[in-house]
Amino acid sequence: MVHLNTVSNPGRHHKHFHMTPQRKGHFGELLRAVIEDKRSTMSTSPPTSCDWMLLVEQKNINVRVTTMDAELEFAILHSTTGKQLFDQIVKTIGLRETWFFGLQYQDSKGFSTWLKLNKRVTAQDVKRENPLLIKFRAKFYPEDVADELIQEATQRLFFLQVKESILNDDIYCPPETAVLLASYAVQTKHGDYRKDYHVPGYLSKEKLLPQRVLEQHKLNKNQWEERIQVWHQEHKGMLREDGMVEYLKIAQDLEMYGVNYFNIKNKKGSELRLGVDALGLNIYDKMDK
Repeated sequence: MVHLNTVSNPGRHHKHFHMTPQRKGHFGELLRAVIEDKRSTMSTSPPTSCDWMLLVEQKNINVRVTTMDAELEFAILHSTTGKQLFDQIVKTIGLRETWFFGLQYQDSKGFSTWLKLNKRVTAQDVKRENPLLIKFRAKFYPEDVADELIQEATQRLFFLQVKESILNDDIYCPPETAVLLASYAVQTKHGDYRKDYHVPGYLSKEKLLPQRVLEQHKLNKNQWEERIQVWHQEHKGMLREDGMVEYLKIAQDLEMYGVNYFNIKNKKGSELRLGVDALGLNIYDKMDK
């Protein structure tokens, strides 16, 4: 069961969650665990395997969860399942379309792995650190974002994750399409283009295009900005949330959209990437974007 409190980044309001009646009998035990945990934070040394086992025995483990636009902290019990943690996260961020998402963690070998929701968090091969680091990410991708993504919070999480994948080149995007997508990202962030406000250089500090695109074409930053600006002007009157949906409608037609990647090695020890999507499995050379 998820216990104690959930907090967001500094500067955000804290949200507190009270103990359930079923856990009231453990109050004394949990209080001792909290006290011991406070004492342990006085040490600057990283947690060892012994420290981890002590935390497990105390039934009070800190978890830091990062979504695409927030950072949350929870304290969980040794008995907490992945499903209980997942439910508390979606409740905290107010997400209703939960079936697209999952929890990712780095296992003891350094590989990204999806948390099994039907098992206890501590029973899985999570990296033994305090706090535990968990990512809340889209695991399944809709075929038609316009019809299947209804809640604005869901649209935003998908938009941010897909945009990151495109900028990192995990999703290959042709230069012309990359410029168009960048213009929708600008509309989402800045709203309508205004000549008196959006002066030359207003996009100079933003990462809007994959590095591969920038390197393949002999254009300077100002020239790239001009091309994005032309499209940005065309979106006048478009709501910011509609800009996210338009971005996703174009991105969903890209070949690598919806593929989850995992680092693997073959028998020779060569590093490869396993791509998993709704159509099956594919293996890629790690340097092949």
